[in-house]
Amino acid sequence: MKSKQIINRKPTAVSCIKCGIEREVLVVYTKSGKPMRQERSPFCGSCCASYSSRGLSLVDEYLQEQFSYYNPKGPYILKCDCGTEQTYTTKYSLVRVLQTTGKCGKCSRAMKREKWTLSEDDAKTRRLNSYNYVHKTNYTSVDQLPEPKEMSRYKDKCQKMSQTNLKRERPNDYRLYQENKYDGTDLGQLSIDHIKPLHECFEEGWSVRQASDISNLQLLTMKDNILKEQPNSVFVK
Repeated sequence: MKSKQIINRKPTAVSCIKCGIEREVLVVYTKSGKPMRQERSPFCGSCCASYSSRGLSLVDEYLQEQFSYYNPKGPYILKCDCGTEQTYTTKYSLVRVLQTTGKCGKCSRAMKREKWTLSEDDAKTRRLNSYNYVHKTNYTSVDQLPEPKEMSRYKDKCQKMSQTNLKRERPNDYRLYQENKYDGTDLGQLSIDHIKPLHECFEEGWSVRQASDISNLQLLTMKDNILKEQPNSVFVK
């Protein structure tokens, strides 16, 4: 396995978790800019030397202060508030957990998700960039992206069933629609509109029969149909 490429070591100020005295240490970063390891102990050199000279373990004392159930001989267990008991291979791993979340892995990941919020614009940008990267395209807006095949098939089925239902349930409207059906040029001609848009029906798990029910159908000019979905649309005469 290739070793991670180190591109920088940056000095960072940290405090000893025993005495609180601040000192400067080096943080090692990988090629991607992610911290790989920190060249430091959670304790300063003075505290480590003081305990070592007396034959005492600074780490054991610290962990015993944090956990009444701590056993210096192991296993090194963290009893999370959620009721989970997580075992670590070394006592130093347990110290590192206390320096971050103090929670088990599952709770730690949940905490990170709660703090991470992706705006709608950011989500669209990520989706657009991802699609362009995978399909080698140059779309500039998510609105230009082709619909997923499942969605496309769903819409086709709904359109066909909607015409059938309109013909059966409201024959006069169906006749009007056929006589003034949108031909791709005149926006004043008619279209069969779904009151609850098909993309919402699809996302909410409506069946084709539900989405195509006569109660969800109305006739709109193509211009009004477009404005219903995209109110800011501008039409060139």
